[in-house]
Amino acid sequence: MLQARIEEKQKEYELICKLRDSSNDMVQQIETLAAKLETLTDGSEAVATVLNNWPSIFESIQIASQHSGALVRIPPSTSNTNASATEQGDVEEV
Repeated sequence: MLQARIEEKQKEYELICKLRDSSNDMVQQIETLAAKLETLTDGSEAVATVLNNWPSIFESIQIASQHSGALVRIPPSTSNTNASATEQGDVEEV
């Protein structure tokens, strides 16, 4: 009877050890998931910031298109040529 009780407790101990190991594995998986979710959250915040900027960008484009005569376009060339063209007044208006 005592031997049967000892064997029962040994089986119970083995099951508890397996449960502990499974719990440790689960903790590691949850920590990994938490890290991935944190990365996802950071990425979502970045996307939200970009999306929040779009109305300002569209407003700027609209303002620029309404005042197209006020914008100055400098023809593409080397930086030295740009400086001399600006100094000489060779600037093309749009």
